[in-house]
Amino acid sequence: MNQSGEKIRHFLEEISSLNWEPPSRAKSLQKLHRQVTELVLDHIRYYSRQYQRNHRLSCLLRGLIISIGASGVLFPYWSSLLPNKWQQPHLGYFLVGLAGVFYLLDEVFAVTKNYTRFILVKLQLEDLLSRTSLKWQKLFALLDPPNISDKEVSDIFFLEEDLLEKVYSQILSETGQWESLLKRQLATIKERIGTLT
Repeated sequence: MNQSGEKIRHFLEEISSLNWEPPSRAKSLQKLHRQVTELVLDHIRYYSRQYQRNHRLSCLLRGLIISIGASGVLFPYWSSLLPNKWQQPHLGYFLVGLAGVFYLLDEVFAVTKNYTRFILVKLQLEDLLSRTSLKWQKLFALLDPPNISDKEVSDIFFLEEDLLEKVYSQILSETGQWESLLKRQLATIKERIGTLT
């Protein structure tokens, strides 16, 4: 979505060049639908990339937490199997502490929570696009291309407008959820730091 300004500018240029004279309405409606679909797909691709990135990072952090934490718990037992001069049972505490640091990083940066949020938004956007595309196909199939009325054009416009409104509403809602999660995380960190001092 770094290029979203470019995408929107391209979208506006494309729809401003549409011809709404009766013989050209069918082609213009098809082009409008393609442009709206591409705009929505761009947002879906963004959330898909974010989901994949955060999912990999979450799996890495969780794997480190489990493996290092388990090693820390088991280290005193393993250490007792070694000759006395090699025994270092206190390293187990260090490993458990290190696992705690990775857990804290996951909690502070909400990596695991982010990836679930991203996949949820991606699925909701895909659902909106799929449902709207089916409705569009149904409306378009009922049209008589050389004689498309103003009301039929208006109905399809409303469908496209409704899709974009719902997509951007969903994105704003997700951004608001992220903002409130970030504020809660920062407040929790401040509270924990305050109890340590």
